[in-house]
Parts: sequence; structure tokens; C-alpha cells
Amino acid sequence: MEFGNVKRRVVRKKDVIGEQPTVKYEIIESPHPYNLELYKKHPNDVINLEDFEKIAWHRFNVLKAVEDMKERHGADPKEYMNQMNTTLSSTSKGAYFPVAFPVESNQWKILSSEEKRKWKRDDLVGNYILRLAFCRTPEDQKWLITNEVDLFRFRFQHNMTLSDNSKRDDLTQFLRDNSIDVEQLSEDEKLRLGEEMMAGCAYANGIKTTSDFWKINFTAASDLVRRRKCFLKGGMAYLPTEDLQYILSTHYRVQLAMTLNRAYKYLPNIQNESNRLKPFLEKLANRAYIGKEFLGGDSTQITRHMIEPLSKDFPLCMRNIHQSLRAEHHLKHGARQQYGLFLKAIGLPLEEALAFMREEFTKKIDSDKFEKQYAYNVRHMYGKEGRRKDYAAMPCQLIILGAPPTAGDCHGCPYKHQDTKVLERSLLKDGLNKVQVEKILNFTKVSRFDKACTRQFEFARGMMEGGLGQLVTHPNQYYEFAIQVRDGKRHEEHIEVLKSQTPASHWNSQVTTNDIPPATNHIQSSAQSMDM
Repeated sequence: MEFGNVKRRVVRKKDVIGEQPTVKYEIIESPHPYNLELYKKHPNDVINLEDFEKIAWHRFNVLKAVEDMKERHGADPKEYMNQMNTTLSSTSKGAYFPVAFPVESNQWKILSSEEKRKWKRDDLVGNYILRLAFCRTPEDQKWLITNEVDLFRFRFQHNMTLSDNSKRDDLTQFLRDNSIDVEQLSEDEKLRLGEEMMAGCAYANGIKTTSDFWKINFTAASDLVRRRKCFLKGGMAYLPTEDLQYILSTHYRVQLAMTLNRAYKYLPNIQNESNRLKPFLEKLANRAYIGKEFLGGDSTQITRHMIEPLSKDFPLCMRNIHQSLRAEHHLKHGARQQYGLFLKAIGLPLEEALAFMREEFTKKIDSDKFEKQYAYNVRHMYGKEGRRKDYAAMPCQLIILGAPPTAGDCHGCPYKHQDTKVLERSLLKDGLNKVQVEKILNFTKVSRFDKACTRQFEFARGMMEGGLGQLVTHPNQYYEFAIQVRDGKRHEEHIEVLKSQTPASHWNSQVTTNDIPPATNHIQSSAQSMDM
């Protein structure tokens, strides 16, 4: 999928009544039956814009599922694979099928020729669209690279479950098609070097003498060499088939980083699509919230007198607004919207919301002024004024990407908008130790605000890191989880109270290379140079 000097154009059929607008793409038939792809060829056939959006959301949802499974089960490779298999096949031919599965699997065999062709098209086009959507910033590029590489590794490992006689020739063909300079060992070489190779691999007990082995220049296997997971001889690294995933994923990571930079240069060509493609691509890149919509109708009702004791289970963003309201007896519009909709969604009725705000605001202004200037806004949030829309609480994505707080404001996401020193003091006040705080701050530095908030939730409740089992993506989701933990209803098997004697080294791991891909420096410098 190249973005170089090749000329492309978008073709639309929009003058025929009842006909959907279309976009031109070419369908590339994969010459090998593996579902592994490095996406080196660009699509250039015709699909309508409705399919364009469906394919993009499909791919995006798969990557979100990959991210979620890694957060939940990344520490246990076997459980991670099991859960990925279950999750990505859970809807049969629905949201996830069949992006993750090899073409020799039962799921693939039941498809018709047209369905197989469509699958290959969707796989190629989906990857292409997300490159356009996620090429704008280093953070977007990093998110796409991390999750695409994880999906690639899962596919590779899933393909390894196929029978040996089917996977060997297919893998060889895939390597040849993508010009991967790796050579399979002959039986004579395996016999001659067998004992040395078995001793040289870090997990020799798990490798059979009948396994296929490969050799590659050691400079292309630096990660395996560093971890002492391959046998070195004569400038060549020898490794079993299952370790090819590290070679291939590194290759894919570097290639994806380069094509994302080329995609960034290509963006001006779609600026005339400001009414359709551009807003859609921006919505994708914003990682639109796709979880539960919190309206408040299904919540247990609370009163205004319950807000103070409940506030200790609010996420930091809402606690900041609550504390500011108590101290200043006033909130600007952004904070009123963010906090008011949050309270509505946790079960605060309209009359209680009006009474709560009135009690605070009238400590500085008279009741008539409150009714004239602020009561309408509260009723509007509850769908009783204006368009009478029942507004949902704001997800993290909307808070993070919304108007940043200015002087005197207290809304927004503290992990994105708050000064580091102020945030550090808030976290220490929550009872976190300095190592835990540093870990959270490291996530904010790489714009992983969801992970920072999730870790704060876990650390503040004495949970093991990753014990929550998923990322926090909505303030009301945070509150629901907090109440479940408080009441002993949320996955107690995940909870581990940290003893005071827990060694600091338990928390002393910094943000890993899984959070910051090796190509990040290249991406960032390139993106910055383009912005100039």
C-alpha cells in the first residue's frame, strides 16, 4: 500500500438517483492462503461510502478488542490467546469475523468464493483507511502501530495451530512474496546443528527436533539476540518457526511507521472531502467511544445529600470539579456540563440537581439570579428545555478532545490538562506511593490517559496492576466499577490488597516498549518536520 508518486483519484457516482456514492479501490487477491499481510499494495477498486465506513469501523473495533484483551490478559500469554480466540470469534459473521482467523480454519472453509474475496478486500481496505485516519499525530500513529502489530502476532500464532503440512509451504510462500530474507534449514543442516540449536534457544524444552528452523542475518534478529532466544553461528541467527513472529512483526512495525508518514503527506489530497471523508477519518482517529451510553435512567436514584460521601468514588476529573464547586460555590459552563451530566447519569433526579446547584451557587449570588442564569442550563441537560434531548454523560474521549480548561476553569481530564506537579499532589493525596505516582505520570507523558486513569483506580483500591481487567474509558464507568469494588461485587479474584512490605520493584517497571514502539522516535521527528 504505497503513498509515493503514484497518481490516484477518487471516483464517485452521485448523480444517479438512488445510487450510493462510491470510492475506487483495487482488490488485490492474496497469492498465499495465509491471512498474514504486510499490506504493501494499495486498494484500487470501487466500494460505496457506506461500505467504506463499515469496513473502517470493523477494523477499528477489532483493534479496540485487541487492546482490551492485552490490558486484561497480557500477563498470561496462554489466557491471552484463549480470550482473543473467544472474543474475535464471538459474533460469528458479525463485528469481528473473520479478521483474525487463518484461511485454513473452519471459519474460512464455510465461506463462499465471493465472501472470501470480500474478506480479503475488507482486510486490505480496513488497514488502508485506518492508516489515513491515524497518521496525523505521533500518539495516533503509536496507537495504530501497537495494536496492528499485536493483531499481526495473534494471526501468526493462530496460524501456527494449523497442521504442519499446510502451514509450511504457505509460510514459505508468504516470506517469498514479501521479500523476507530468511532461509529454511534443510534436514541435513538440522541434523548437523541440532544439538547446538536446541541448546541455544531460550526455551529448548518446548521445541521438538522435528520442528522447522530458519536462519537469518543476526542484524535482523537483534531483539532475539538481545534476549538470548536464538542460536548464533557465522553471523547467522537460527530460530524455530514460532520465533519468526518477532522478525516479521519488527518488519511490519517499521514498514507501518514509514507508510504512516507517507500517508501524512498524502492528506492534503483529501482536503476537498471536508464534508465526508475528512470528518469520518477524524472521528476514527479520536477513537470514538463505543461503550455503554450513560443516561441515568437505569441508575439507582440518589439525593443531593449523598453526593459528598459518594464523591470519594468519583474519578479524579469529577472530584476536581466537585471540590472546586464546594470551595468556590460556582462552576463555569464547561464544568457545569461535564459534572452535571455525570451526576444525572449516576442517578441524581432533576429536582435534586437543581436544589444541589442552587444551594452552592446561592452562597455567592441570590436565588433570583440563579433561576435566571443557571437553572435553565440544568433543566436543559435533563431534556426539559430547548430541544428536549435526553443528554448522555460525556465519555473520556469527549472530555479529552473538548475545549481545554482556561484560567478559572476546572473541567477537562486531569491526566491531560492538569499541571504535572498539581496532578502529582492529587495522586499522593489519594494514598498512592511515589513509585505508583511516577508510573501514572509516565503514562500521561505518552498520552495514555486511559491507562493513567485505570492505574489510579487500581492503586487507590489496593488492586494489583491490571486487576481491573479493562481500561477506563468513561467517568461513569469508573464510578460503576468503584461502587462494585466497594460492595464486593466486582471480580474479587482480581483484587489483591498490597501489603506494606511489597517491594518497590513490583511497581518499578516503566512504560514498556509495547506502549512506545521502537519506531516512535522516527515517527515523531517525521511528523514534527511535516508540521513546520
